[in-house]
Amino acid sequence: MELAHRRWMCNRTYPNRSGLREEFIEGVAEFMAKTKTLHEFLSEGVISEGSPSAENNAENSRFSEMVRDAFVMHPGAQSEPNDDARRFYEQLEEASRPLYKGSMHSKLSVAVRLLSIKSDSSISQAGMDSIISLMNELNPNKIDLPKDFYTTKKLVSKLGLSSERIDCCEKGCMLFYKDDAALENCKFCNQPRYKKAINSKKKKVPVKAMHYLPLIPRLKRPPGILCHPSDGEAWKHFDRLFPNSASEPRNIRLGLCADGFTPFSVSATPYSCWPMFVTPYNLPPELCMTSPYLFLTCIVPGPRNPKSLIDVYMQPLIDELKLLWHEGVETYDISTKQNFRLHAALIWTINDFPAYGMLSGWSIAGKLACPTCMEETKAFTLKHGGKNTWFDCHRRFLPMDHQFRRNTSASMKNQTDFEEPPSPLSPEEIWNRVRFLPKVTESLMSNKIPGYGVTHNWTKQSIFWELSYWRHNLLRHNLDVMHIEKNFFDNLFNTIMDVNNKTKDNLKARMDLKEYCRRSELYLTYLNNKIQKPKASYTFTLDERREICDWVKNLRMPDGYASNLSRPNRHDDGGVSDPLAPPFSIFNQPGRGPKTSKTRNLTEMEKKSATTHVLLNCPEAQPYYNYFIGVNGHDAIYPRFSEWFREFVHNPVNGINDPFLRDITWGPDHKVKIMSKYFVNGYKFHTKEWSKNKKTNNSGVWVKSDGDVDYYGVLQEILELEYFGWPRKKLVLFRCK
Repeated sequence: MELAHRRWMCNRTYPNRSGLREEFIEGVAEFMAKTKTLHEFLSEGVISEGSPSAENNAENSRFSEMVRDAFVMHPGAQSEPNDDARRFYEQLEEASRPLYKGSMHSKLSVAVRLLSIKSDSSISQAGMDSIISLMNELNPNKIDLPKDFYTTKKLVSKLGLSSERIDCCEKGCMLFYKDDAALENCKFCNQPRYKKAINSKKKKVPVKAMHYLPLIPRLKRPPGILCHPSDGEAWKHFDRLFPNSASEPRNIRLGLCADGFTPFSVSATPYSCWPMFVTPYNLPPELCMTSPYLFLTCIVPGPRNPKSLIDVYMQPLIDELKLLWHEGVETYDISTKQNFRLHAALIWTINDFPAYGMLSGWSIAGKLACPTCMEETKAFTLKHGGKNTWFDCHRRFLPMDHQFRRNTSASMKNQTDFEEPPSPLSPEEIWNRVRFLPKVTESLMSNKIPGYGVTHNWTKQSIFWELSYWRHNLLRHNLDVMHIEKNFFDNLFNTIMDVNNKTKDNLKARMDLKEYCRRSELYLTYLNNKIQKPKASYTFTLDERREICDWVKNLRMPDGYASNLSRPNRHDDGGVSDPLAPPFSIFNQPGRGPKTSKTRNLTEMEKKSATTHVLLNCPEAQPYYNYFIGVNGHDAIYPRFSEWFREFVHNPVNGINDPFLRDITWGPDHKVKIMSKYFVNGYKFHTKEWSKNKKTNNSGVWVKSDGDVDYYGVLQEILELEYFGWPRKKLVLFRCK
């Protein structure tokens, strides 16, 4: 039976759907007004299908969930209200109370939103104080809002999800941490901890500090059982060695990744910092490598690469990993409604090759760079290239009956290879090699370890060996696929496309090819005392390269998958547009000159000719040019136009007040810059004098005319003119013959 107060839901439209009925519109408005008073809408801004009371849904607020994440408090957990519990309930009550009847925000949600705005918009603390002060002034009912930025930050800080700031030695020798927290000078190099202060009453400012984000609170946050079976041998090996840890599916396996990046503009002062991420592998594959489960643990400050001293900055993380392995931390399992001891283990790292050397302690420089072959490497130095190479080292890893082992031409000429591959060292054997090596966290290492580069490439005992289970891990360090694929593709693509200065098929490579390989069709030849490099069969022709570039240009990929491949980068000459340049189009042309140039003075005839030429090509002067032609004819342009234009513009009767137009009437400065080459629109121009005795000639100039006859000339001089007035006005002219 239809309820009378819901009849409007069925009477939506007039006959023939000619419009909405008034009772339906009023019913929807009344329904929306009622639902906006529910707590779920007030706290989250959403409307559910049901109509539960505010009391039953208070704990579903996203701010309530954030508070529970911070204090690891869960429904059904029975415990005495200790200090943490008391703080939790205070915050929960604060998060649940609307600012006023009908409000969708609480005091805590406002505080979080303000902090987010400050971070996203890079607003100063004084700016935030002004914004919050204005909010309170506009507050009609004296609603309980934060009074300033300090109280806002203090309210959110009760959640306990803040980072730690640990002072460091300026040279990266140590952290002022744990037992060393009270020191004011580095115990290794004696560098001061704090900057020199003129006012001794102010708080001391450290010379260098790092940010560390504790790992344990975030490992306790994901609710439910974390279970992810792995078929990898390293995982199974760990399970066999530590069955007690493997028997508890909620114990977490972790991976660590570190890499350097430049946070500022490339053109700024060189600066690099090193973030470190930890990710749990107990999640399903589609979750474990997603952003919510990539935990940023610490940021190694710059400005330089920490190299082997990266262990110094990892001490807080290693301390937490020790605690997670030996003692564990108490957390709550929402699926069983029980507390349990959470344990975790770091099973490997994933990095690029340079970071591999920094973390493992095995240097990736020199002939012993390969961490698999180690001292049994067959690397050698190229005679002409001068670099270390591992050419022909791969054949001993092939099956004994493989045809490449017997080949004497495709690899090292006149040589076969039937050697056994080097036997990989067991974890215990590696531990025996590094157990007596020095640690960078305990001593200042100024000298290389004896035998470095000859019998080994060890630079230190890595801090990971402090983890008692690390010596049993079958696979400790991994190389990430991303860097390997990109570097391999770049080298291969640049070689087959024959990209100048980027191809690996250069003259030195061809000379070394003759030394070590039997490939006569690629040997360098000489013709008239000039070196000739035969074209390799694996490089594309010009037409083939154009076809590939056209295909890439029209390639369609998903959003965010790749940059704009069709963007015409070839026209980017590297010039930087002048933000102070005038709006006249003739002064805003792309182009770039050489780093070095000369100067000379223009003659009066040259200056008059240059002034006239600039005015004729300036769109803003075109109306005056047409007027002049109508009165004086074309024959009077070069003798009289520049002088007539100056008198016309500066005549008060004509009322021309444009400062840019008035500046260019005076012509350029007599002193001009002379250049021998110039880059514009993807082309490189040379003067005729500079092109002498060169293999290439870029001094030809073609200008398409309005008539039937185009202009062809030879570039004699490249001039950069500068006009008087502010802002500065510069342009480049080609003097041709």
